[in-house]
Amino acid sequence: MTKLLAKAQILILIGSVLALSQGAMADRERGVYIGGGLGQADIGVDNFLGGKIPVKTAELFTGYKYNNWLGLEVRMGASLRDETYALDSTSPTGRIELASLWINQYRSIYYRPEITNDIAKIYGLIGMTLAQTTSTIKDVDYHASAEGNSYGIGAGLILNEKTYFNLEYRILIETEIDTFSIIGFNVDYRF
Repeated sequence: MTKLLAKAQILILIGSVLALSQGAMADRERGVYIGGGLGQADIGVDNFLGGKIPVKTAELFTGYKYNNWLGLEVRMGASLRDETYALDSTSPTGRIELASLWINQYRSIYYRPEITNDIAKIYGLIGMTLAQTTSTIKDVDYHASAEGNSYGIGAGLILNEKTYFNLEYRILIETEIDTFSIIGFNVDYRF
């Protein structure tokens, strides 16, 4: 039953994409665009008291769209603030130790195909990301960096002739050791 439900969801998604793309496969606003947005990243850190540590991010991006199937985009982002979480403590007092974590910066480059009509767009992102993070545990900073594949999908609504509001989900960075994901929204403006 679950396989049938999964297949039905995939068919509904494909049908929705095709319905949105019918009629106006227009090359809307070919050229340069800029944008910015906010997101929430999961960088694989668990809180000792339960759950993952969500890291709130902000990012800026710019890109060039030649046509629907050929676009290039670069992004830069960072944490909005450090996130505090609890560690499993081995201190003599038995107190739970607190630590903080933040993303110093991440930089991504993407190939970006998209399908656009007069109402909305759906796009993909395929590329690479370099990320640098810092954790502070007992007043000692631990710096780390990682690079790896990055990919995702987004959907946008046209606000006016040149402005789009987008929702997206990305695997921000995928390596053999870690996978960081991010869900967010952004606005872009096409020149």
